[in-house]
Amino acid sequence: AIGNGGMLSVNNTDGNTVVGLIVGEYGGIIGVGNDDGNPGIGISANENGGVLETYNTNNKMVGYFGTNNNKDGMILLRDRYGDAGWSATGKQ
Repeated sequence: AIGNGGMLSVNNTDGNTVVGLIVGEYGGIIGVGNDDGNPGIGISANENGGVLETYNTNNKMVGYFGTNNNKDGMILLRDRYGDAGWSATGKQ
């Protein structure tokens, strides 16, 4: 079991998980991986709301669209190394 429940995964012919449905601490998580099993996209719920994350082929999170700690919408773009590059919130 993972988090507060289980996991349903779909594997490719190499045995790598390419789609996963997981019960996490704050709700559901959907993960879509590359052929090698590394993350590509993650959609999840967290303590503040919902999140969409994208990953590059180096397993670095490079894009984030979701809810920040203040419950405002947030966009974050990172460089190829995972270092913060640009961000904005919906707060006016």
